[in-house]
Amino acid sequence: MGQATRSARANQNRRYMYGSSGNAFIAAGGAYAGATDAVTWSDSLHVPTHGPDGTMIWVRRSSLDKQFGHAASVSWNNSILCIGGENETEHIADVWTVTWNGQTLEFSHFPPFPELVAFAS
Repeated sequence: MGQATRSARANQNRRYMYGSSGNAFIAAGGAYAGATDAVTWSDSLHVPTHGPDGTMIWVRRSSLDKQFGHAASVSWNNSILCIGGENETEHIADVWTVTWNGQTLEFSHFPPFPELVAFAS
């Protein structure tokens, strides 16, 4: 299997936390199975923009404080609200929002969720 095929497969299997904020669609964190089906966890936050030829490209704008995926995510109050999730070693009770202000991503953190939550979206 060629590198392009492996990359395409990984992107098709990626499971981001999604939502919209500030007229932008944001993809945060996530997990995906690569060529060996081993799970890779991400801490990246991507916001789409238009490339030089007018096509949409995803640009990495920031990083989360840990690699994780499978959180519940919902667009709320011009932000993306994320609850819980998991990574390769634990389930996560974190609750936070991310907001796109047109130039950068801004984060707010809340008290932990009282129960561990994953695969809730």
